[in-house]
Amino acid sequence: MSSPEKRTSKKKKKEPSPNPPLPDDFLLSCFARISTLYYPSLSLVSKSFRSLLTSPELYKVRSLSDHTECCLYVCIQFFSDLGPTWYTLCRRPDQTLINKTKSSSSSSGYVLAKVPIPNSPRASFTGLVSVGPNIYNINSGPVSILNCRSHTWSEAPSMRDHLYSLSASVLDEKIYVIGRSRDCKNSLHKSPFFKKKKKRSRYTCSTQKLKLGILNKEVVIYDPKKVRWEVVRTRSRMDSNMDLSAYCEIDNVLYSAWGGEFRWYDTKGYIGSSLTSESSVRLADHGGKMAVLLSQNLSFYNRFSHEKMIWCGEISLERRNGGGEIWGKVEWFDHVLTVPAGCHVVKVLGVTV
Repeated sequence: MSSPEKRTSKKKKKEPSPNPPLPDDFLLSCFARISTLYYPSLSLVSKSFRSLLTSPELYKVRSLSDHTECCLYVCIQFFSDLGPTWYTLCRRPDQTLINKTKSSSSSSGYVLAKVPIPNSPRASFTGLVSVGPNIYNINSGPVSILNCRSHTWSEAPSMRDHLYSLSASVLDEKIYVIGRSRDCKNSLHKSPFFKKKKKRSRYTCSTQKLKLGILNKEVVIYDPKKVRWEVVRTRSRMDSNMDLSAYCEIDNVLYSAWGGEFRWYDTKGYIGSSLTSESSVRLADHGGKMAVLLSQNLSFYNRFSHEKMIWCGEISLERRNGGGEIWGKVEWFDHVLTVPAGCHVVKVLGVTV
């Protein structure tokens, strides 16, 4: 028989209780102070983490605590009969903030992570713009809006007129869309874009609080205060030296990658700078810095390869000599994704969340 003392000790012995979960309010406060670059990795920890990282409450806390930041979203088209796939720039899951090893010292620690966004509508370079935390997909039908906080699509009303060859851009958090209407008499704006059927807009951008557009032979501007278009000059070096799918506007300066060079243009004129690359290029405003995405088919090096490497870099910009020169410093540049050779990068956008 066992002694009374042993029986008592057996009764007192209990299984260790699991650690109680941390309160959601505490987790939201912690997540709000962490860069969104780490959110894709954190979402893999648990379902509760994933739910909190896409909750509206988290971004309310980020906004109130002044922790908003610019995130990079990349739209990639894989198959012509399906909608595009979206990626966001993030830190590698195995990347540490301190004590980098020799093997990782040469890497920037950035990758493109796939964003779980179902049923994305078809998109084009000229129809995608971002305002605040939203990406707007503008085409001839209903306007689709991607909330980059919850990663969900919603639908806005269609434009009053059916436009084709349209181009959208943003000025002072307002979206401007130009293009041709099938019935020019019912155009939204009386401008050179609609008065001459044979001419159409090639691209637009904002510069010095004006909307700038390029026609086949003319450069025109739209003044929102005067609500009118004006032809400012005939076709210039700016028009003939710009890639229509590789440009962005940062701090009222238009940048483009064309012919192996970075080129920029503001009201003072056109300037160029070398960029050694024959790859497909996309540019975006990433919080005042220039994000550069290069995609290059590996068949250039190996004719049996059917893959494409996507590289990403960030360039800080600085005006010198009284603003007459713009200098760029490469902050980092790295391979961030490998995709099938047949796909292409539609557009890169900076989104504030």
